Amino acid sequence: MKFVVTVASCKFISVRSTTSGESWFSSSSSSKSFWADVMSLANPSHFLFTVSSRRGLPAPVFEQVVEQGPPHMRTYVWQCQFHGYTAQGQGRTKKEAKAAAARAIQVR
Repeated sequence: MKFVVTVASCKFISVRSTTSGESWFSSSSSSKSFWADVMSLANPSHFLFTVSSRRGLPAPVFEQVVEQGPPHMRTYVWQCQFHGYTAQGQGRTKKEAKAAAARAIQVR
């Protein structure tokens, strides 16, 4: 499964600048470096927790919605709520489904 992540549309998560060149982060280069490191190395749920911590926002809330299929082929659906957004992610493991839900929030 391949995911394409574009983060230019969400000011509170994105590291990229707008098309006009203005930055969404403070002018210090260490801040930009920190966010670039977090986005490139962390899993999506860790990134959301880091953003909420650094910005003083409530932490994301994860909830399992569905667990279906036989024991050898389980499919999980998790829901993530963060900063007014809600998204669901599906995966073969709980970890994969949580990451997919967080990634869907991150893309927004």
